[in-house]
Amino acid sequence: MKQYTLIIIILTTLLGGCGYQQANERIDSLYVQGDRHLNNDQWDSAMIVFSEAERLLNPQTDLVMRGRVYASLSHLWRTNSNIPKAIEYREKAWQAYDKAGNEDLSVLTLLKISDYHSNYNTSEGHRKALEYIELTNAYQNINDTTRGNILQNKAFVYFFANQWDSAIVCFHKAQAYPMRSSNTCINSLYLGISYL
Repeated sequence: MKQYTLIIIILTTLLGGCGYQQANERIDSLYVQGDRHLNNDQWDSAMIVFSEAERLLNPQTDLVMRGRVYASLSHLWRTNSNIPKAIEYREKAWQAYDKAGNEDLSVLTLLKISDYHSNYNTSEGHRKALEYIELTNAYQNINDTTRGNILQNKAFVYFFANQWDSAIVCFHKAQAYPMRSSNTCINSLYLGISYL
């Protein structure tokens, strides 16, 4: 009897593993398809595809892919002006990246959550935004561009909270780091406005 039980357990494990593998291949395919929809501003189609990918997530799904699916859903909820739902999905993405040990993606996700809280443009929103920025201090192995983004985001929170001196300090520090795309120009613009 024990022998049959052992055989059933082994077969169930093997079949379950095959099911997970197929699901994960499908998730990869859905992610590519959803990304195409996002790039073409086809928000409804992207939401359908990424929701299906989320439904297929399983214990064997790569953590970074899990984070990317959650991050894409967060972006879509933000596009639909549902900030609480966008924050909820970014937090799931952050947990996945953190568990995967990907510090750069973890930090960038924390900054995005901070940005979402800033969008409330209230003292509570600014306080929460700074709390999430402070969580980035736990990550030490990040690149210089990410370090610059931390300072830039902190500066923006101070700027919109009308804390000009703190904003100026952070914008100055941020300019010492390489930035993504045209962020250096944006930093200079806001730095000038802060001085005014």
